[in-house]
Amino acid sequence: MDKKNLLVCTLAAVLASGTAFSLQVTDLSKLGKMSYGTETAIGAKLRVYRDLAYSTRDDQADEGKGYVRRGRSNGKHRSGTYYDVYAADSLFAASDVRAKTPVFLFLHGGSWSQAYDKDVACIELLRRIAAKGYFVISMNYQLQNDPIEGGAKTKREKATFGDMLVDVDDMVTYLKKALPAAGLPTDKIVIGGESAGGHLAMCYAWDQDAPGIQGLKLRHDLRILCVTSIVGPSDLAEGRLADMLFSGYGKMIPIPQVQGMGKLMCWLTDADLFDIGAEAAKAAIRKWAPARLVKPASCPAILAYACESATVGPNSSDMLVPVSNYTSLTNNLSAAGVPYDAKLFMRTMHWEVATDCGKDKGVEWLVKRLEAFKNNGFCIAKPSADKQNPTKKSPAGKSAKAQR
Repeated sequence: MDKKNLLVCTLAAVLASGTAFSLQVTDLSKLGKMSYGTETAIGAKLRVYRDLAYSTRDDQADEGKGYVRRGRSNGKHRSGTYYDVYAADSLFAASDVRAKTPVFLFLHGGSWSQAYDKDVACIELLRRIAAKGYFVISMNYQLQNDPIEGGAKTKREKATFGDMLVDVDDMVTYLKKALPAAGLPTDKIVIGGESAGGHLAMCYAWDQDAPGIQGLKLRHDLRILCVTSIVGPSDLAEGRLADMLFSGYGKMIPIPQVQGMGKLMCWLTDADLFDIGAEAAKAAIRKWAPARLVKPASCPAILAYACESATVGPNSSDMLVPVSNYTSLTNNLSAAGVPYDAKLFMRTMHWEVATDCGKDKGVEWLVKRLEAFKNNGFCIAKPSADKQNPTKKSPAGKSAKAQR
């Protein structure tokens, strides 16, 4: 079996039991460590597989197109080429259930520069989503500060938003072949992410109806039915930090947080933001704003955001993402008639939404909304924001099934 076919068969091998599948990988030890566990909080026996490979990308060919594979090695794969699986134990024996099981593709957070995929922060959330009947895949993607693989030469020394979205597209292309081989459907895909991962998930999902974000020409080989964003920035050129960042006609001001954010945005957008003026710099960043990609045909959304205070003011935020990102995003979705579920968690910090498992807290709400989406025939009835939503009243959108 050649390398490409071996990768495509990875998921089939993970789910294989006895002679249930014709596609096999001879050395299962190469699939990474498997762990069984009964999570008392959710009462479901789960299987977890670590460090499975997904990339079939030709690094040498990509270098000629301006995309150079980066990544830190974990001893087996580079950070931009592997994923973990969370699935209920029952799926491994019930092929009829597996054929109807939706897939939840998750992108970790970490300011586009840190690999938080195995951080305890979101693992409980992923376990709970799996316990509710989703086949959960938590993927890695190349990071802004990853070293370039093999010392390849490139004009860009840092990974950009574009590089990361190409990784997501690679994963979806891989799943197009791997899911059927594993007995899983290809028409029930939900994508989601936390913080930076939420930003990328929204960019990818809402690019599928008119591919062309920044000329990437993403393939979108599988249709995304719904996107979930947990405190994902919907407009990085909005809010207090952005105002500070571009004050003084875009000149860098001597505040460490602002300097760090400014440099990060320069690298991620592949633009010299401080040399082109404030308005041009904001325009360059807004090319990567998910809120501006929303169209009437966009897939539905499940959105969880936070506000550190008890009330919403003009400068409210969750310490990182301004509440105005939540406001403008839900307003844009309502105006386009795109179905969504949204909640703004008050007195909550950025990092708490995906980790707090208490009653009426982030994890519980997200899991319930994803379960409802699955049980309602992959449908969100209409734009529905929590009563704490500070958005202006917008026209109600039409009841609609997720675009397939």
